[in-house]
This record gives sequence, structure tokens and C-alpha cells, in this order.
Amino acid sequence: MKGQRGNPGLKGRLMDKSVEAYILALESINRLSIQYRVEVFCYLICNGWELLLKAKILEDADTRNAIYYKKQRGKPRRSPSLRDCLNRVIPNQNDPERRNVERIAELRDEAVHLVFPTPGAIFHWNRIVNWLMKQHRNDPDFLSKARSKVKGKT
Repeated sequence: MKGQRGNPGLKGRLMDKSVEAYILALESINRLSIQYRVEVFCYLICNGWELLLKAKILEDADTRNAIYYKKQRGKPRRSPSLRDCLNRVIPNQNDPERRNVERIAELRDEAVHLVFPTPGAIFHWNRIVNWLMKQHRNDPDFLSKARSKVKGKT
């Protein structure tokens, strides 16, 4: 569309928001003055992955209804969770990207429902953050390639 920035359409908006969530997650984890930064990182990176996976589902199905559960009368429309999206897009349970996202989701769930767990969990989180940073450091186009992967151009 003329005059519109970014990617038009639902898939484009999902991808744009995904990249924003990823960048904000990295910014929050690097702000040492924030005590809640690990939890914020987990929330945002999970949100970014969920939006990216929904864009991929939308791309593959070529219908907007693919990213929604069947509507139930009198209830609001619901979209799949991060784990449901992972099952659809990355069915291989041993895929390293999937396993890293699942670990972060577990940490996010623990942080949401109580407080962040033992130092052992922090070790897993640290490994995941280091993996993400290494991906980005080794390849400055990491985000662009991730977006292209969702677009089906790999």
C-alpha cells in the first residue's frame, strides 16, 4: 500500500512485531540496572518466537484462519500458544532451535507463576542467551535470515 511502512498484511505485522520483541528482549537483558531483566527477556523472546511462528503458519496455509483455533460460540477467538506453534512449524522434537525456545518457555512459565527458580535454571537461561547472542554476533543478518526462513525463502 502506498505510504505504508513495514510489511503490509497480517503476516507482515506479525513479523515486524516479532523482530521488535526480539530486539527489545536483547535490550532488556543488557540493562544491568533492571532486576527483573531475565523475566522480561523470557517474556519478550517467547512473544517474538510465537509471532514469528504464526507468520510461518500463515505463510504455509495461505489463510488467516490457520492461526486461530476453531471459534466457539459466545467466546473470544483464540490463537495457538507458543508450544502449539512449535509443534506445527518445527515438529522435530530434537531440533536445537525448538529445544532452546522450549527451555525459555519453561523459564517464562516459572517466572509468570511464581518467582524465578534455582541457579540451575539461570544456567540454562544463560546458555540460551549466549546462543542467541552468538548467532547474532556470527551473522549480523541473523534476524533477516530468520524472517526469510519464515517467508519460505531458505
